[in-house]
Amino acid sequence: MNNLSSSNNRINRFFRNNIRHFALIGIIIILFVLFFSLSPAFRSLESFMNIIRRVMVLGIVSIGMTFVILSGGLDLSIGSNLALSGVVAAIVLNSTGNAFLGFITALAVGSFVGFINGYMIGKLKISSVVLTLATLGMARSLTLVITNASTVRISNPIFGWLGQTSIKTSLANIPVAGFLVIFLFIIFGIILNNTLFGRKIYALGSNPVASRIAGLMVEQNTIIVYVLTGLLVGVGSIVMVGRVVSAVPWAGLGLEFEAITAVIIGGTIKPGEGDLKGTFLGVLMLGILFGGLGVLDISPYFQQIAKGVLLLFAVLIYQFSQKFSPGHLR
Repeated sequence: MNNLSSSNNRINRFFRNNIRHFALIGIIIILFVLFFSLSPAFRSLESFMNIIRRVMVLGIVSIGMTFVILSGGLDLSIGSNLALSGVVAAIVLNSTGNAFLGFITALAVGSFVGFINGYMIGKLKISSVVLTLATLGMARSLTLVITNASTVRISNPIFGWLGQTSIKTSLANIPVAGFLVIFLFIIFGIILNNTLFGRKIYALGSNPVASRIAGLMVEQNTIIVYVLTGLLVGVGSIVMVGRVVSAVPWAGLGLEFEAITAVIIGGTIKPGEGDLKGTFLGVLMLGILFGGLGVLDISPYFQQIAKGVLLLFAVLIYQFSQKFSPGHLR
């Protein structure tokens, strides 16, 4: 009897702790069924692969945004950083003909912008919103100056491999970069949930003062979080440039707000509370929503309204789930 009671308690605790995830999965299923019934074009597996292609870059940068928000910050510069990383990498690639050097350049530029953000926020105690808003403008302006507001085209086929290559099957062409996104979610999920650094991120977001008193090296960990975010932005820029075989100075415009939306929908609303499972579901939900609305030829302006409604629902789901969390139950 005790074993049965203990098992029931574990099951109940599991459902309470994951009620937000189950709610998101339910909404995703409802959206999928809705668009499936409204549009024949949505009923093929290839249409779902197109959704995956649309959110590959969003998924990659949303991992970094999750880390930033969990640690108590915000990064508004990821879209501009993505454009700058892609443009500089494309220029280096065209100048040297070396695809590997182009890859390294994208990662280095993204990480460097992340380091600037992290150092200014961690060491100089500048507000993350103010600082990253400034780097947003500077990175975008620098991108436009470097390119003279023109697209930088690349001809090296290796650079386009990650963004364009698909595994051909009888049902659909599965994008290789989709596997990269899943791999990154798994790796960074392990880092967040199973390492000391991950626990420090949660502690930093929950109570930065106590974290500093406990000697958790708040400044250094803040820098690491933003460098990791910049590194992921660099990966995203490689995928973005590879998809269109060119670096566009206006690439990533508004990407930071899409990433914030995905993260908040996933339940990472407060510093120190949330996880990458929710972010993954948030990215998938946005992909299905905008993919479905696009298939139905709905105006992009209405799509922005839909994004706002989703954000509202995400907050409501969070409030509802809080009532059923173990700490709120009597």
